[in-house]
Amino acid sequence: MVLFSYDINNFTTVLTTATTCRTLNVRQVVAVMIRGARPMKNLGRLSETEMEVMEVIWEVAAPVTVAQLLDIFESKGWKTSTLSTILQRLIEKGFLTKSMSGKVNFYDPTLTLREYKKHETQTFLSRLYNGKAKNLIASLVDDAELSHDDIAELKEWFASKEGKK
Repeated sequence: MVLFSYDINNFTTVLTTATTCRTLNVRQVVAVMIRGARPMKNLGRLSETEMEVMEVIWEVAAPVTVAQLLDIFESKGWKTSTLSTILQRLIEKGFLTKSMSGKVNFYDPTLTLREYKKHETQTFLSRLYNGKAKNLIASLVDDAELSHDDIAELKEWFASKEGKK
C-alpha cells in the first residue's frame, strides 16, 4: 500500500508499508522527503555484503536499528563498528537515510527492492545493450544461451503481456 508519493524533477519517492498499514511518525515522513534529494541514477554500486544488508533491510519493516541488524547477522560475528561502517557506506551511496530518536539511530531505505532492481537492470541494459532489452534477448538467443523451451516460455509471457495492454 502506498501511503505517500511525490515526484519533483525525476526525484521520485514512495513510502510503502510491508503488509499492513502502520502509523507514520514525523521522522519517517521526513526520511521520505529526504529520499528525493538524490536521483536514482547517481546511486553507487552495491558490494556483495552491502547487498546482503540491504536485502535484510528491505525484508523487515523499516526503519531498522543497528541492534536489530546485529541480531539478524549474529552468525557473522560482526561487531557494532563493522555494521556501522557498512551502514555509513550505504548512506554515502544513497541507499539509506539515518534519523535519530533519543539515542537510537534508525535506518530507512531510500528505494524499494523493486526500484533497485529496475535501476540495476536499466544500468546494465544501458551499458551493454544500448538500453534495449531486445538486444539482450537477441544476444542470448544468438549465443544459444536460451533453449527452445525458454524461447517458448518467453513467447507465452510476451503474448500474455500484449493482452493486458
